[in-house]
Amino acid sequence: MTASLFFAGSGDAFGSGGRLQTCMLVQGESFGDFLLDCGSTAMIGFRRFSLDPNAVKNVFITHLHGDHFGGLPFFILDAQLVSKREAPLRIFLPEGGAQTLETTMEVLFPGSFHSKKKFQIELLEMKPGEKYEADGVSVTPFPVLHGALKALALRFECGERILAYSGDTEWVEELVECAVGADLFVAEGYAYGKKIKFHLDIADVEENAGRIGAKNYLLTHLARNTLALSEEERLPYDAAYDGMRVGF
Repeated sequence: MTASLFFAGSGDAFGSGGRLQTCMLVQGESFGDFLLDCGSTAMIGFRRFSLDPNAVKNVFITHLHGDHFGGLPFFILDAQLVSKREAPLRIFLPEGGAQTLETTMEVLFPGSFHSKKKFQIELLEMKPGEKYEADGVSVTPFPVLHGALKALALRFECGERILAYSGDTEWVEELVECAVGADLFVAEGYAYGKKIKFHLDIADVEENAGRIGAKNYLLTHLARNTLALSEEERLPYDAAYDGMRVGF
């Protein structure tokens, strides 16, 4: 059964190309809706594209940079004050994420983390190599290399479909195991033809595509220079944009 991935944000940390920061909504009939990363512009994306935040059952965060994580305080406050959420919300984070979320919320909106809510929040910290189950979805995290953070790539089993996401990382061999045979591999496409430390070069994906063997590839999180490539320098894979929906 087909699932779909919707980009409520497809950009990098700096708004290159006017794009919102990373935030993907995954939907399907056989599993609960979930968010894949939640950048600081997430609620703008939800409102712009008329998405229902209360339909989200789970949130999965690859790493604790603001353009992938910084929307959580706003998502939680919206659930409490605007969307009037009542259903539980489960948030999967890298190691250290629970404390970082509390600290961030208390800096941005003092008192908000511990304020009384009509819905339950469950925070779970993911360990690489372990499999986690949530509302018909299973996810396996893999360690990647993105600065000093404990960053993760994620492999999802969504019913009969497999979705893999690199997160932000320079090339590591774990990406092959994460994405092998996936129906869709969403890969960071920050750089092309120029190595940038701690970020993925699209050429690395090309060079390893034979080993990965994904059915489809999609680039996201493109830097300004990568977005500006001419038609003669066309990217080898399609690139995501805000408002894009793709089946897998």
